[in-house]
Formats: sequence, structure tokens, C-alpha cells
Amino acid sequence: MEKHELIQKRSTDFVAHNMLMNYWLWDDNQLLIESFIKNCELEINFDVNHYHFCITGVDSKYNNYTKSDSFDHDVAKVLKEYEIIYDILEKYHYQGNCFLIKVDNSKKIAVLFSEKGQPLCPPIAAATKIDNVIKAHYRDRYVPIATSLAVNYSGYESIHLAYEEARRLNQLVFFGINEKVITQELVSQTTVECALTLIDENCRKLKYLCCNASLEEILHQVDVIFNELVRYSLSAECFNTAFILCEMMIQLFQKVYNLTNIPSKKRQKDYDSLEAYIKDLKARLTLIYEACQNRQRFSHNVLLAISFIMDNYTQDVSLKIISEYTNVNPTSLSTDFNREVTMSISEYISKLRIDKARSLLATDLDIQEIMTAVGFTNMRYFTDVFKKEMNMTPLAYRKAIQNDMIL
Repeated sequence: MEKHELIQKRSTDFVAHNMLMNYWLWDDNQLLIESFIKNCELEINFDVNHYHFCITGVDSKYNNYTKSDSFDHDVAKVLKEYEIIYDILEKYHYQGNCFLIKVDNSKKIAVLFSEKGQPLCPPIAAATKIDNVIKAHYRDRYVPIATSLAVNYSGYESIHLAYEEARRLNQLVFFGINEKVITQELVSQTTVECALTLIDENCRKLKYLCCNASLEEILHQVDVIFNELVRYSLSAECFNTAFILCEMMIQLFQKVYNLTNIPSKKRQKDYDSLEAYIKDLKARLTLIYEACQNRQRFSHNVLLAISFIMDNYTQDVSLKIISEYTNVNPTSLSTDFNREVTMSISEYISKLRIDKARSLLATDLDIQEIMTAVGFTNMRYFTDVFKKEMNMTPLAYRKAIQNDMIL
């Protein structure tokens, strides 16, 4: 068994202290919290009757401790930051407690503080000075840092409310707010309301543009959605809606055009910032645009029709059903489909079924099972359609595969 050098006691004490302090972030029962503090002999330096909650520092993904020496080094660095923060609080007549937030494995610094006598500056000014110190410490690492401040809370039972507010504000760094300490007042001054229907409308426009517009127009629409609407909404709900709609659109193009060179979809939490997602989305849309340059670019309605057929070809699919799904007149849809795909909808469905049947004939599945699996209900009709497409029956095709006559 590999032997590891143990972490220093100061570091384990540091971890234990953080775990104890984090208890407050979960509970809202004053009696339990007070009893917990007394029984654990925790030193509380802020006035529980009136306090503020500040969160600062880097996100958890930039704080991965793997070895004892690096852990001890980083603990020492955090403790040094604590000292500087306490000096700032003392200098401007504040007092409080610092600890690392362990909820969601955040590892950001929490500062619970309150006035000590007559403060020399308002809480926002003290938080700004803390923000400047933390950013200076990480200037060489180029990592996103946000400082948020929730003000004017009282009582042990409200600590979790103060934390939730400070955490919510801190997460707004995703939208690019990191020049100042993030407060509710700043958010109120910055936010531009955006209805989800407007997000939906503009994402649909983006999908239409991807079908027939220039790359410049497509990328401009991405900016409209994310830089003009989502960014200033400061709304996770708006971003989530736009994210889901755009990812669904990309999957649609990947499926219909059989694009294998587009990077796999990421999760929302894989992006540090809105800017990072915009950059990634534009890169993928550029790849899609370039891949479609040397092939027929389907109109929006035909694209939806093909996608629907690909998902439902094993069922009873008809022009009427497809036109209802695409919300397009059957005659218009049929005409557009024939022109763009160069075959009728029924011919396309048959071809798709036969292509799937060909791959299944290379397996041990019974031909009757294959017929049913690809959407046919009559063996004679299946055989006739297969023979028309492949110039041989399904049984003959299977034998040809077995004899290595078909690769």
C-alpha cells in the first residue's frame, strides 16, 4: 500500500473549524445553533443582533488539493488571507469570523462581520477592500473571482438566509459582474427584465438563420440572445432556457446532417462564465455551417420533418402526422421536401427503414423481428420494398453478408 505523508495538524484543525462553522449555513433553529456554538466552544466575533455576510474568493474547481504539501501550502495561504481580512475589519471598526464555505464544495471564503462601535466606512466599502486584497492574491492565476455582500441580518436563525442571499449574488459573476462587489442594490440597478418568451422567439430565429443565412448573421443572432438579452437579465432561468434551446438546436443539426465533428454537449456547470459558453456555441455553430456548405441546406420545416421521421420511422408515420408536427400545410411541406431532399416523404421513410434493416440483417435477429423493428407490418410488402431498393430479398442480402459478398 502506497504511503502518503500526512497533512499537518494546523491544516486538519483548519478543516475541522470550517466544518463546524458551516453548520450555521444549514440550520435555522436558534436554540440548536446557540447550543451548538456553546458546546463546541466556537469563538464568535460578530454581533449576532446585526451582521453582514460577505463571500469572496475563487470557485471550487480552482482549489483541488491532491498532495499533503500543496494542501498545507494552500491552507497557509488562506490563513494569511484571513489575517489580511481581519486587519481590514479592525482598521475600519468591524469585527467578524472568516471560514471556507463547504456547501456544494465551494471553498470560497465567507466573512460574517458586524460594526464595532462607529465604523469608519459602510459595509460595502469594507467588502470592496476585501475584494481588492483577494483579487491581488490571485492576479497571477487568471481565475474568476467574485465578492458578494448581503447586508443587515439579525439572529442566528437568519444566518442561512444571509448565506443564501450572498451565494445567489456571488453566482452572478457568471454574467460578467466582477468589477465591483455584487450587492442586491447593484443588481437592481443593472438588471434589464427579459421575458422567457423573448428568449424563445430569438432562439427560434437563430434556428431559422442556421438553415439559410450567412455565418455572420448566425453569430450576430447568438450575440443578440446572450449578450443583449441573457447577460443583462442576470437571470439563471433566462440562461438555462437559452442554453437548452440552443443545445437542442445543435443536436437537431447533428442528427439530420450526421455531423460527427461537433464536440459533445457539455453541462451548464462546465462553463465558468457566460462569455465561455458564447465562445463555445459560436465555435460549434461555425463547424455546423462549414459542414453544410458542400451539401443541401434544408429549410427549417424540412429539417424538422426529417428529424421527426428519424425519431419515428418505426411507427405509422404519414404526411398528415408530419405536417401537424411541423405546423405546415401538407401540400407545401410535401413540395418543399421533394425539392430539397429529391424524393418524396414516403420514399424517404422507406429508404430509412431499409437502411436500418440492412444493418440489422448483419445480426442474428430473425427477419420477421427485423421487419417489425424497422416499422413494417407485412412481410411481403417489406420484401418487395427491400428488393426494389437493394435488388435482392432480405434473406439473400443476409446470405451475401455471411459470404462476405457485402461489407
